[in-house]
Amino acid sequence: YSNGLYNGSFNMIEFDIKKALDQIPVNIYLKDLNGTTIYCNESSMKNYRVYSGQQIIGKKDEDVFNPSTAAQLRKNDLEVLATGQIKQFEESSYINGEKVTMISIKMPMQDKKGDILGVFGISVDITEKEETLSIVEADRDFALEPLNNVISNLPGHVYWFDKNHVVLGCNLQQALSAGFNTPEEMVGKTNYDLPWRDRADEIHAINNKVMETGKEYCVEEEAELANGKKAIFLSRKVPLYDK
Repeated sequence: YSNGLYNGSFNMIEFDIKKALDQIPVNIYLKDLNGTTIYCNESSMKNYRVYSGQQIIGKKDEDVFNPSTAAQLRKNDLEVLATGQIKQFEESSYINGEKVTMISIKMPMQDKKGDILGVFGISVDITEKEETLSIVEADRDFALEPLNNVISNLPGHVYWFDKNHVVLGCNLQQALSAGFNTPEEMVGKTNYDLPWRDRADEIHAINNKVMETGKEYCVEEEAELANGKKAIFLSRKVPLYDK
């Protein structure tokens, strides 16, 4: 550059592409039609924590991974070769007893005529992110357990639906009235699946008003319970919001 302008003196030969690819912290590799690795960058094998780049060239997945992992990797590669399309996969393997999870983007490697010569792949290690997510989910479940216990044992009938009137959760009393032993058994059901199915349209009409207006409604609702008894409930319904 001269005075901020490109002067045309840049020489691609002087730019070491291989060295640059070796420094990129993702897995970059090429495989031929038979699944043999013909190129990979150094970062790729550092992420695999086992081979150097040179040691894996000329090898197939079955030479590196256990049979089930190798079969899955080959299956994904063949899907790319068969369709001629770019595909994304989540691929896991066990290396030295440690699970490694990758997000892989694979595409067909073509010559100038458009003939497919093999697979070009880029894989990103998401193992640590998955482990962090698992810890967060475990902490969340631990924190929610007391709340779930309180809700489950509340008197009366407590329940919540999504926009399609599908049950997302309820307390134990509501589940028992519907003929279930636990609240979990009622999740995924709609009023059409429950003993009071003959009044499902009426119930849904009220629920829709709550969602459309965003207001609380108090109504009397009749229902036949799982034990055959008929009951009248004074129901207080409010909209359920996300964050």
